[in-house]
Amino acid sequence: MKVFLIVFSVLFSLPAFACTCSNFKGKKSADRLKEEMEIIIYGTAIETVDSKYDDYGLNHNVRIKIEKVINGPDDLLEIITYQRYAGNCAGSFKIGERYLIMGHKFEFNTRDENSIVDDETLMQQSKACLENENNATYLMYCLAKTNTIMETSSCIIFNLESKFASYF
Repeated sequence: MKVFLIVFSVLFSLPAFACTCSNFKGKKSADRLKEEMEIIIYGTAIETVDSKYDDYGLNHNVRIKIEKVINGPDDLLEIITYQRYAGNCAGSFKIGERYLIMGHKFEFNTRDENSIVDDETLMQQSKACLENENNATYLMYCLAKTNTIMETSSCIIFNLESKFASYF
C-alpha cells in the first residue's frame, strides 16, 4: 500500500506538458489582439514547407495564401508560418483549409523590404531552399531571404468559420 501511495504521489506531482492558451472570446479579446499582434491575416494553407522534417505529418510550418490583411503590410500575398518555439502549443494546419492567423514577423527575416519579387521567382528560390537545406532551422533561414515568416502558435490560429474569427 505504501508503494502504491508513493508511486501515485510521484505520478501526479510531476509537471504536466500541455499547452495553455489565453481564453480568447468576444469582441474585447479581438480588439486587444488587433493592438498586440504585428500580423493578422485571413488565408488558406497551401503547402507544408518543411515536409521532409515533418515525420508525423503535423503541418506546423506551412505556406499561407493570403486573402485579407487585417494587421501588417498591405502587400503581403503569401506568408510562411513558423512554430519552432511554440512547443506543445504548435498548431497543425489542414492543407486547403482557411484560417485567421496572428503572430509576429520572425526576426531572422533578411528579405529586403524594398525589393519586389514576382511569384515565379519566389517559388524558384523557395524550391532551391527546400532542395538544398538539410536542417529544419537552416531551411527557415533560407526561406526567410525571399519570404515573410510569421511566428505563431495554436493559441492564435483559428478556423475562419469560427465565431471568434468573425470579430475580425
